Amino acid sequence: METLRDLFHHVVDTYPSRKVLLRIRAGKGWRELTVRAFEDAVRDVASRLLKAGVGRGDRVALFSENRPEWPIVDFACHLIGAVSVPLYATLPAWQVRYILGDCGAKLLIVSGRERAHTALEAAEGLGVRVVGIDPGLEGIEGLPELPKAGRKALADIPPLDPADLASLIYTSGTTGDPKGVMLSHRNFVSQFETLRRMFPITEHDICMSFLPLSHVFERTVDYVFFRCGSQINYVDAIEKVPLQLSEIRPTIMVSVPRMYERSYIKIISKVQQEGGAKRRLFEWAVRVGRQVRSAQWRGERASAFARGQYAVARSRVFSKVLEKLGGRLRFSISGGAPLAREVAEFFDIVGLPIVQGYGLTESSPVIAVNTLE
Repeated sequence: METLRDLFHHVVDTYPSRKVLLRIRAGKGWRELTVRAFEDAVRDVASRLLKAGVGRGDRVALFSENRPEWPIVDFACHLIGAVSVPLYATLPAWQVRYILGDCGAKLLIVSGRERAHTALEAAEGLGVRVVGIDPGLEGIEGLPELPKAGRKALADIPPLDPADLASLIYTSGTTGDPKGVMLSHRNFVSQFETLRRMFPITEHDICMSFLPLSHVFERTVDYVFFRCGSQINYVDAIEKVPLQLSEIRPTIMVSVPRMYERSYIKIISKVQQEGGAKRRLFEWAVRVGRQVRSAQWRGERASAFARGQYAVARSRVFSKVLEKLGGRLRFSISGGAPLAREVAEFFDIVGLPIVQGYGLTESSPVIAVNTLE
């Protein structure tokens, strides 16, 4: 596997066509896309982009929250050799305008009425065509309404080179104007091919995606999930995560330290408030858990008595903590900032190992990461 186009073909050729690959909450139910529906949607968008005049090397900006259409547009770009330029969904018009002009975007694909107004303001006078992911956005043509190119046009697209530019990801601009980081297909592929060998991620895993896909961290992890055939559940706003945790019941979750720290504080505060026997039981469970896990961290083995106490603690106490997080998490991933040791050790004792990574957008992104061992 050498390009993100190869990743698309791997997904549609490897996993059952009826497997539910992507999900998102829609009203009182869920909108689901099978592998076959995902393939059809990507090819459909690629065809429409071609007919709209988007070709190899052209920049396509994507201004959207996390939703199934995000990777669909992204992979459609890779199918035709275009360069995807993700934009944070909360950017103001002046920043969107700067990025559109700097990257020379040919097309701006946008979701939602509020972002549509921002997109029109940002694109004015730049010669950038604005297209809505959904039809019916005022003053914007909908992507599903664009004409399609013929089948031969898609079939005749030349192969990609691993060194070809895959994406331009703009940094936050904390030291000046945002700068577009140039990442090739090889950059992304080297990441997910290495990471998938390091961690036990399979097609049976249920994953959550709520950190911005416009940031390289969530995007690369999602590529790992695609590579492994895991189901991805999109959450379009981070404030919805606590509620949807209990609905999705993920086996793997990716987040930033702040969420783990908030959960830790909430758990400890509740125990302190309850007091009495419940508090004493919880503190006992943490003590015996630390004794057993500390030995394991040192590469040693705790006594049989301590291990027996820990088994009771996990069954009677820690299982209730994990149930609040869906009850099925095997491990979690943290990045974007340092995770406090106290928090990392607590969740490891409870039974939720947190893998912590460090990286940069420019390194696409992982430089260092600890293993589950």
